[in-house]
Amino acid sequence: MHVPASGVVCAGDVLFVDDVPVHWAGPLAGVIDACQTILDLHPRVVVPGHGPLIGPHGVRDYIAYLSDVRDRIHALHQKGLPFEDASRELMRTNDHDLGLPERLAVLTATEYRHLDADDSPLDLVEVLTAAVCLAPEVVPVSVPSRQSMIAALNRLL
Repeated sequence: MHVPASGVVCAGDVLFVDDVPVHWAGPLAGVIDACQTILDLHPRVVVPGHGPLIGPHGVRDYIAYLSDVRDRIHALHQKGLPFEDASRELMRTNDHDLGLPERLAVLTATEYRHLDADDSPLDLVEVLTAAVCLAPEVVPVSVPSRQSMIAALNRLL
């Protein structure tokens, strides 16, 4: 939503601040284009779907982050790495100080589907399993069999 008189754009889930985003549909180029559209509206303030208010500079930073992640995913895909291994590599070499880095599994799976021209339904269990395996500490301690659940998830991969 754009409110020109006040210079505000409400970006919704196109834009995440302070955390790795989760975009379930690709390609990332579409998200980058949507962010550029936000900048083209010349906002003073942008309301992201998640995180604090930002200005145009924050949107440019987000575009740079998504572009970097997209390029790294494409390079790993070109090497033939499965999305789970590519996700682990992205997390291992992640130099961005963002929360929820396990979401890189979702971004990687989504972008791989685009690169493979795969339009079949997304296997949520597979993608979320990969995310949990990247960061097992996200499984609540209150889960009675936390360790056995993590071990079972690892066996699935």
